[in-house]
Amino acid sequence: MIQPLAQPTQQDFAEGQGEVPLVDFGEDGPFRCQRCKAYVSCNFTWLQEGRKAQCNMCLFENDVPPNYFCACNEFGKRLDRERRPELLYGTYDIKPPSAFSIREPSLPTFVFILDCSIHSYETGFFH
Repeated sequence: MIQPLAQPTQQDFAEGQGEVPLVDFGEDGPFRCQRCKAYVSCNFTWLQEGRKAQCNMCLFENDVPPNYFCACNEFGKRLDRERRPELLYGTYDIKPPSAFSIREPSLPTFVFILDCSIHSYETGFFH
């Protein structure tokens, strides 16, 4: 079964969360970890009153660029957290800046993954 994102429920639509939010970071692009290139998420940890952000993937401490800086409260949460979907939700879409690609975007690519493990073979799932 292939399902990249869970389907929204009726309760999600009632709470205004039926759509995956689209975030536009402008021409600078999204804030990313300098080491592993992970995109900013609600799981980043904010340090030094918001001047540094620790990546949740590789634990690298990144300097926060001036255009993305925001002060933190006494609990280490950014004060603009409620206005930034990338810091509030586990899933968000990014509007790519023009610098993300040197050529026109192509049609979507499909990736098919087959479970060829011994367990799938022995249980008959492979066939």
